Amino acid sequence: MFERLIHADWSAHNKKKWMTSAERAPQGWQVAAPRLVPCAPEFFDCWLFSGRRVLTGFDFPIGVPTAFGKRTGFRNFPEALVEFGGGEWKEFFASPTDRMTSR
Repeated sequence: MFERLIHADWSAHNKKKWMTSAERAPQGWQVAAPRLVPCAPEFFDCWLFSGRRVLTGFDFPIGVPTAFGKRTGFRNFPEALVEFGGGEWKEFFASPTDRMTSR
């Protein structure tokens, strides 16, 4: 069982990256107040890989980068998602190893 639970709301902007955590205690879980996500090295070293068993969930922004949209013609993520996995995008979800063995 994990000893720490973390949820991070991961925005494209640093001032909108928030997280909260809960620590297992003898009397139950102690939940911390939300705080800004620290810089990546601190987040990984102190929060995720600190020698404790951690369960972490992320809420990432989903979208299509502007440059990708311009090159592919996808206007938004739902439009792209419908196409991924079929037609010219049939190998989109395949790993590089799967792509090499399917040829």
